[in-house]
Amino acid sequence: MYKRQFNITDVATEYDESATQPDEHAKVRWGSDASMRNRMHLARSRINWSKADRWLDIGAGTGLFLELAEEYGSPSEFFGIDLSEKMLECARAKKYKTVQTTFLQKNFMEELPDEPFSLVTALGVLQKCGVPLALALRRIGELATPGGEIFLTTKNATWRQFEDSQSTPFTGHHWFGPEQLLHNCRNAGLRVMEIGSFDPASNSVSDNLRKHHSLFILARKEL
Repeated sequence: MYKRQFNITDVATEYDESATQPDEHAKVRWGSDASMRNRMHLARSRINWSKADRWLDIGAGTGLFLELAEEYGSPSEFFGIDLSEKMLECARAKKYKTVQTTFLQKNFMEELPDEPFSLVTALGVLQKCGVPLALALRRIGELATPGGEIFLTTKNATWRQFEDSQSTPFTGHHWFGPEQLLHNCRNAGLRVMEIGSFDPASNSVSDNLRKHHSLFILARKEL
């Protein structure tokens, strides 16, 4: 469901403004602390961390995902990018176990230093990244090394609650169907290992792709 392209400058301004909020989930514009952390816990439980030596986190925000992932072990290098410089100021102020940690204000569509990476993550990025889905996934595929892992979350256009005419997708995000995501992953050279729906607030995960309002994908870059 792609009706318009969000302006990247406007997105950066929106998150620069929210970065001043006292609560971390409000800084990154998640609905609650639980829904923010549950997305990260879901990713953390699916990723093969033994092979994630060089990790790119697109939309790194305040750096919380790196903090939580370090409970599983530290990558040799972490590279976090975000459109919001003020958000990254919050991330840089934290202490991490990972020695080589870099946070840069960058659009992932731009050339990045030392690409590609063995792990690429993008939690809640596709729904408001400023480029069409096909281009975004193609670029994410380019950013991963052959055999590297990709973990994504985004909004689910086929959520069964939308069958009720009283419920409509929030217009502040783009919403995508599973087949749309799978098709564009294949075109980007990504082999999907797992796709599911989940409810971040309740931490509920299902292989019924219409059950929850969010979708996640674990994929691998084709060799």
